[in-house]
Amino acid sequence: GELLPTKPPKDFTTAMGGDYITSSIYWQKVRSSWNQPENWVQSYRFDTEWIFGAMDSACKLAESYFSGQP
Repeated sequence: GELLPTKPPKDFTTAMGGDYITSSIYWQKVRSSWNQPENWVQSYRFDTEWIFGAMDSACKLAESYFSGQP
């Protein structure tokens, strides 16, 4: 959801053989493609990790309560 920077990163320029002018031209093409929603694949994943974190917190809270420690 974020825009790419205007200037190409150093790694990109290095990968292009160190030629800043050429890498800048290609970087602008990457930037324009990056902003097109049709170039992205949207996927969904059911993540249950938050459940385990919440259960762990609840268990610690219960242990603290029943042991009389704050």
